[in-house]
Amino acid sequence: MKTVITRLNTMIVVFALVLLPFVASAQGIGAGEEPSGMKSGDVSMQGQMEILTVTGIVSQNQRQLMLESATGNYLLTGDVDEALIGKNVIATGVMLDNAGEKTFDAQSIKVVK
Repeated sequence: MKTVITRLNTMIVVFALVLLPFVASAQGIGAGEEPSGMKSGDVSMQGQMEILTVTGIVSQNQRQLMLESATGNYLLTGDVDEALIGKNVIATGVMLDNAGEKTFDAQSIKVVK
């Protein structure tokens, strides 16, 4: 009796392992499809993020610090010293482009001599 139960358990496990890929692909899991309720292009974070090193001049626009560079103007976020206004700097950080508004979270910012 114990041998029969062991063989049945083994057959159930083997059966489950054989059928699992078929069930998963029929439901779209692992087939490159988004889970139900999500449409293509839906992301929790809008915009595109990338890590950049940018050289430019720090300026002040109203009450916000900006980094003006050859690649565009960036709104500076993070801990940026106002003593850098008017100075040529090299900054490394994360740039977020959200609907044409570029923000730059400077992780490192140094004056270029």
